[in-house]
Amino acid sequence: MAPQIDWEDLMEAGLIIHPQAAARRRVIGELLGIGYCNGKQLYKRLVVFKISREEFAAALAQLEDEGVNH
Repeated sequence: MAPQIDWEDLMEAGLIIHPQAAARRRVIGELLGIGYCNGKQLYKRLVVFKISREEFAAALAQLEDEGVNH
């Protein structure tokens, strides 16, 4: 089983502690089908819904393709 997504991954992805974090979380939530939420809830939902690193990376790549600032 792949390692779980951690806080460092969320920071590097610009999903927390970032000027565009809220907009980026809104898009990533839609892409992953888990809805919009704050940073703590996003982390919890990634765990609860068992989002893999691969799914997270694919959604992040799509987020970047859609041009949401990093």
